[in-house]
Amino acid sequence: MNILGIGVDIIEIYRIKEILDKNPRFLEKVFTSKEIEYFESKDFRPETIAGNFVAKEAISKSIGTGIRKFNLRDIEVLRDELGKPTVKTYNNLKQICINYNVLEIKVSISHCKDYAVANSIAITTTDVIVANKNDMIANVANLLIKEKIGGLPVVDEENKVVGIISETDIMKKESYVDSPRMLNFLQGIIFLDDMKKFEDEMRAIAAYKVEDLMSKDIITVNENDTFDYVANVMINKSINRVPVVDEENCLKGIICRYDIIKAMYN
Repeated sequence: MNILGIGVDIIEIYRIKEILDKNPRFLEKVFTSKEIEYFESKDFRPETIAGNFVAKEAISKSIGTGIRKFNLRDIEVLRDELGKPTVKTYNNLKQICINYNVLEIKVSISHCKDYAVANSIAITTTDVIVANKNDMIANVANLLIKEKIGGLPVVDEENKVVGIISETDIMKKESYVDSPRMLNFLQGIIFLDDMKKFEDEMRAIAAYKVEDLMSKDIITVNENDTFDYVANVMINKSINRVPVVDEENCLKGIICRYDIIKAMYN
């Protein structure tokens, strides 16, 4: 899972009041029928309407397009039973999200007496490289080298996260193997210890399964956790990557410090 972008927008609530007074059809042009029904349940309060309006603007910024090739009615911002904003996309914007591999759009809305503000995060899918707990260590070591990564989430047959396997885990095991003593003699090498024992020990390590060496005390974050929460977890726990799971502990993705920095400064 990667963060495609972050969008923020703010508006003075009085501007929405003025638009509503001057253009009664404003609601129909900008909002879906379900959004208008929600406004009606809130007595068409300007601050509520302003909140949804800036949410749409923030969402367009998080995707990176602005309001281009789609209209604001292609974004629908509603509330769940707890009042949390939810986002649905339609028509052209839905296709844009498919093209950008957008998995989910999260939005937060707030307002005071004079202003309404919204923050949005667009999250994209990625093919997460994983190790199965029954994989052989030799194969995983080669995968770490090939992909130039330091670790992998480990899953079971149900795609539930059961651990993390890292280059450190493998190196710790290898540190218990003593290299054979040797002597340089006449531009050659004479081994003073039993080479067969050393070879057997190395073959034994290569034959280990991932579940034998993986770290089982792992830190995960939930797919519904906020951007700030994930960043704080990584900082406070001094970790570079963290698996993202759902309520069933099934792997949904992995987020790295690179993703955090990219979202902040890209």
